[in-house]
Amino acid sequence: MKFGLFWITLITYYVASVRRVVANEHQLVVQVPGYSPKEDDAYIGVSIKATAGYIVRFEPFAHADRIHHMLLYGCDKPAYDSSFWEGGATCAGASHILYAWARNAPSLSLPEGVGFAIGNKGDPVQYIVLQVHYAHPFSGNVRDFAGVTMHLVDTRPANLAAVYLFVSGEAIPPRRDVALNNISCTYDGDAELTPFAFRTHTHQMGRVVSAYFKRSGQWTQIGKRNPQWPQLFQKIDKKIVIKKGDFMAATCRFDSHDKAEFTPMGSMGTAEMCNFYMMFYRSADSQDPFPWGGGCGGNENEELVAAEYPKDGVSLLPKHPEWEHVAHQMDKPFGVKQRLGVSKVGDHKLGQISGLSYGKDGSLYLFHRSERIWDGSTFDQYNKLQDESAINDDVLLHVDVGIASLKLRSSYGKNQFYLPHGVFVDDSDYIYTTDVGSHQVIKWKVESGNLKPVFTLGEKFQPGSDTNHFCKPSGVAVSRNDGFIYVSDGYCNNRVMVFDKNGKFIQQFGSASTMGREASKPQLGTFFLPHDIVLDNKLRRIFVADRENGRVQIFNQSGVPVQDVSYPSLFRDVYSADYDEEHGLIMIPGSRITENAQIEAFVCPAPSFKLQFSFRPTDSSFKRPHIIRIRDNVVAIGEIAEEGGRLSIFDIVTQGHHPQVSSKELYRSPDDVNDAGSPFFITLLVIASVLIACFVAYMRYRDVSDGNIVDRTGFKPLKTDDIPSDNSDEEEEYSRARP
Repeated sequence: MKFGLFWITLITYYVASVRRVVANEHQLVVQVPGYSPKEDDAYIGVSIKATAGYIVRFEPFAHADRIHHMLLYGCDKPAYDSSFWEGGATCAGASHILYAWARNAPSLSLPEGVGFAIGNKGDPVQYIVLQVHYAHPFSGNVRDFAGVTMHLVDTRPANLAAVYLFVSGEAIPPRRDVALNNISCTYDGDAELTPFAFRTHTHQMGRVVSAYFKRSGQWTQIGKRNPQWPQLFQKIDKKIVIKKGDFMAATCRFDSHDKAEFTPMGSMGTAEMCNFYMMFYRSADSQDPFPWGGGCGGNENEELVAAEYPKDGVSLLPKHPEWEHVAHQMDKPFGVKQRLGVSKVGDHKLGQISGLSYGKDGSLYLFHRSERIWDGSTFDQYNKLQDESAINDDVLLHVDVGIASLKLRSSYGKNQFYLPHGVFVDDSDYIYTTDVGSHQVIKWKVESGNLKPVFTLGEKFQPGSDTNHFCKPSGVAVSRNDGFIYVSDGYCNNRVMVFDKNGKFIQQFGSASTMGREASKPQLGTFFLPHDIVLDNKLRRIFVADRENGRVQIFNQSGVPVQDVSYPSLFRDVYSADYDEEHGLIMIPGSRITENAQIEAFVCPAPSFKLQFSFRPTDSSFKRPHIIRIRDNVVAIGEIAEEGGRLSIFDIVTQGHHPQVSSKELYRSPDDVNDAGSPFFITLLVIASVLIACFVAYMRYRDVSDGNIVDRTGFKPLKTDDIPSDNSDEEEEYSRARP
């Protein structure tokens, strides 16, 4: 009994210590409403009314393949009354920089007790304006939906945050290995400023940007960073305070050895920039020293800076090629180009394309219905197929996807299927199909050029809702980890069924939503026609296209719902979805949201699964998309239009795979030479943590067993200051230590 109590206490202690939830936190999202730049160096502005609160975290959803940079401004009034405009305008009056992003910088959390005040009575920030700079137009019919999620708390913190910008307008002379641009100003405000993070920004020629302040003859570094790395707000490790009368200076080091002319400063990609963003806090009770926005745009004392600026401020930092690769911007326009659009493969005229699956070698399996059409007379009122004759044609086509055409490898399935729907091919080339006509899921192998069943799930032509029957099963996916088979039993049963690799029933999850798309947001874990299912084998997640609820639901491997992804202003149904480790979630609706709208595929990268871009064909319009699959940068979309099937192949034009560098690594000081991330160090840390946890839990257990759980003289409960986290290296930044 005592031993069991010990472990219960240990587990309780561990769970309670891992995560602290901020009860009064809410979110405010500013997002591009689907924009496609038409020229180089296009700027846009997006404006929203600020909700009252204090920003404690910025979570960008964007990528350097598409976007040069984003700046988030706080305004008393936006530049225009509309919510969207083209051009670089931001605020009509006072302008306060809140946040900036470029080169795939990760999210940023502020220190505990610090926040940006917005939307409250008397705050200078009543509107949020997102400025986005696109370097080039996109290739293909692509729209961008990048943005920033702001996490706010309602309670006023002890300290208010702001950003002070050092910026140079001095042109860079040519043919120099080292060209320096200096900026300097004296701080004359009464409030003490505590810098806690900084960000550097240049274009391609920048090598180092730094800033210092001088007091009583002593120079103190504020920050220093290579602007070719992800342009995040770097944590300042030690507490520094800037006081009235302190002399502040910043320097940008450029390399112009290959330039024949002066390079001007400017917002266009062909120009350069020299920016140092100092994020600081002041006491919430002090007077705001920068009511119109803080910045330094000149060089107050050129001679002093030239003579005394610390040499370390312009010396090159250690190389981090992995960081530069993460931050690398594309040298060609991002886009999604249509490669093919076909309605015939070899001698096979495509019928309604219901399923697609990539093979392990990149070939494509195409599941279509030949001349059979699913309409209102196909099934009776009991969901039984009216015409029980098999399709007299090969309905499973195995093709190679070429540059300009599809090459048929082989075809299968004549007189073996009734109303094809879903298909999946595993790494051993076994083929799994769902047939809504026969209400069956079958595992096949190819033998002597023909399909041979390995085993069959479900009773032929007999719909049902028990564990031995399906009712029009829609999709199937097989785990690479354990061979488990996942079936979306969609049209009648609104559930997902799970079987082991031999076809033995394991579990089912899901139930019918109480109401459909006309109701308020349906509960997680309920379905209104689960139409497609795919897996994330690495993180063991299940993605289900909840068709009539207009969303994709994400489950863990036990069938517990984690989140859903929906954008009701853009689509009302989701027919199909797929998951790719690099691109995240890709999904497609099957109908237009309005009569004049175009159907598009939508891409929501992990880990947040916020919508970032959409695409559609260039040679025509989607009519009835039914299935979407992605492999590397190649996307296949099959349609079920009444006049027959159509297969479209697209190529995502991207810089290529970026190395998996965690944001904790990116936020690490570039001068930090100790290997805090080494396996040995981590092992020691884990062992130490476990020993401490066990000791504390044991002491608690001992006190409980002695009857001292309430009466403990001098006892003070352990306090934890862990920040809310989504447990993703891609999202984390630096811990919120109390200032």
